[in-house]
Amino acid sequence: MNRRQALLAYAALAAVAARAQPTRRRIGVLLQTRTGDQDMVAILQETLRASGFAEGRDVELVIESAELHAAHGPEAARRVVAARPDVIYATTEPLVDAVRKEAGRIPIVFNSVTEPVARGYVRALAQPGGNLTGVTDRYVEVGVKRLELLRAIAPRSRKVAFVRSDEDEVGLAQWRSAARQLGFEVEEVNTARQSESLAAALEAAHARGVDSLFPIGLLRDPADPAANAVPAFMASILRHRVPAVFSSTIVVERRGGLASISIDVAEAMRLGAEMVVRILKGENPARMPVQEPDRFIVVLNLSAARQIGITFPQAVLLRATHVVE
Repeated sequence: MNRRQALLAYAALAAVAARAQPTRRRIGVLLQTRTGDQDMVAILQETLRASGFAEGRDVELVIESAELHAAHGPEAARRVVAARPDVIYATTEPLVDAVRKEAGRIPIVFNSVTEPVARGYVRALAQPGGNLTGVTDRYVEVGVKRLELLRAIAPRSRKVAFVRSDEDEVGLAQWRSAARQLGFEVEEVNTARQSESLAAALEAAHARGVDSLFPIGLLRDPADPAANAVPAFMASILRHRVPAVFSSTIVVERRGGLASISIDVAEAMRLGAEMVVRILKGENPARMPVQEPDRFIVVLNLSAARQIGITFPQAVLLRATHVVE
């Protein structure tokens, strides 16, 4: 065998060996916080294993986090895209906004986003039509359900305060309409428009006759923007003995909140992970309908109810997924 023949034979063997090697796919994962979103990663890993993808052999996860700092989101998104993933899995609107600016035509699966059509992520829920698809958080619908639960818990309440710390208008029109239909007068408390503390804003609202609370989004205290505003909010509830229904089960289970209703977050994460797998297997995100979790979680806190002098009606107790004693 001459030198040319040897080289050709070597090239042929190398090509066969390369084809025999499994191609490792890369998944970019963009999180708010590694600790807070660890379940999202764990469910993705579990779903990949169940679908025959072994991490390290078939797939590689490139995980980046903004660590709850909005300013860090764009840089985390750039790092994910720089890894040249086959698909990107991102949570919450700010991170999706950041990564879609960088991703080009890389498929993106979003999770826990509100109104993806209105935000321009997809053309329609049934036919996304681009490189984005994913799972909604049904935020607006859940808000209406929270108001309905608040009315069931506090049938005599007349004035509810919508308490928020931003200018996001998503859901407000629907919630105002639902509140009026349920017999509430609505008071707006938006600390983004004032410099007084959250505690002072709530005191003023109670002085105007507010007797129930509807927290919206991530609450911040203008007096200390870096601080967690939940303690001030909970202190106002206890001081005035008023009910509030939250969207976070954690606030009820760990922070003494009265009640919450939310989608089943674990179900949403499973749906999102399954969509990532489907894209790895060749499905086109443009034709993958946006998923809407259909299970709702209701958590009630009996201790919190006793502290503010409320007894849950039997019909409400029967709806509970979990009751905190």
